[in-house]
This record gives sequence, C-alpha cells and structure tokens, in this order.
Amino acid sequence: MDIKDLEKDAAKATDSPENAVKYALDCLYVYQKVDEKALGYFGYVLSKNMMQEDASAPSGLKPGLTTLNRIKGTKEPQRAYGVLAHMGASWEKDYKDIDVDNYKPNILKVDITGDKAKVVLKSGGHDNPISIQLAKNNKGQWKITGGFTTLTRDSRKPKSVVGDF
Repeated sequence: MDIKDLEKDAAKATDSPENAVKYALDCLYVYQKVDEKALGYFGYVLSKNMMQEDASAPSGLKPGLTTLNRIKGTKEPQRAYGVLAHMGASWEKDYKDIDVDNYKPNILKVDITGDKAKVVLKSGGHDNPISIQLAKNNKGQWKITGGFTTLTRDSRKPKSVVGDF
C-alpha cells in the first residue's frame, strides 16, 4: 500500500462510515511505513475540526497540531504495532498475519442514526473494542469526528518479544 492507493481510494473514502474508518487506517499505515505525504490525505476522512487548510495537500487539508502529534506518534517504538493491530493483525502472530493491500478491518458493529454513526472496531492488539464516531457533513460525506486518537495508540508487544525484557 502506498500513496497511489490513497489517491485511487480517496473518491469512495467518505461513502460510508466503514469506508472512512478503513481509509483513515490506510492513511496511518502509509504515513507510518511508507510515505509522509500521506498527511495530505487525512483531510478526506477527518473532520475539519481536526485539520487545518493547506492548498498543497491533495485533500486541501492537513492535520492540525494535536492530530499531527498523534499521527507522528505512530512512529514511536511503543506505538509501532498499533496501526497494524487496528487493521486486524494480531499480537499472537507478531502482527504479521495481515495483507495490508487486501484487508478488512474487524468491524463488530455500525450504528447509524440519521447523520451520525458509531463504528465499533476490534483490534488484534487490545482486549476491548474501540469506537469511532462519524457524522455526515453538508456534502453527504462521512467524516470521523471522534475516537480517531484511539487508532494511534499503542498496543500489545508481539508475542515473540513479550518475555524479552
């Protein structure tokens, strides 16, 4: 997965709450592992409240300072596996049991009430599921309005290194 995948998938990223959550995970993965240019793609799925205008970004927005710091934190060693865990990889299999080019997040439930939605996501590196809040904007696009920072948190160490301290 790389920038070209983000470009290709941007058009359908806001079609549904599930697509928006997956696209946010894709952006996190590409930023963390491949290309920092991914920062310019978060604007497609994150609320403007988390972003700032930037004409050089493909989405016209880049993460605001607080959001940017959370995203940058995914490169820290203690958060190295969090994105893969939310994509569906498991700590028991050292986060190697996922094909990042062909995955589906483990979405347990989607509750949609009017223009608001909650996506409950099971992570392969946490005991409890997390919830992401979304809302439909005046253009009919689903945008993440809450819970994004839980996608950037740390997760369990891979099983092979748990006792290695």
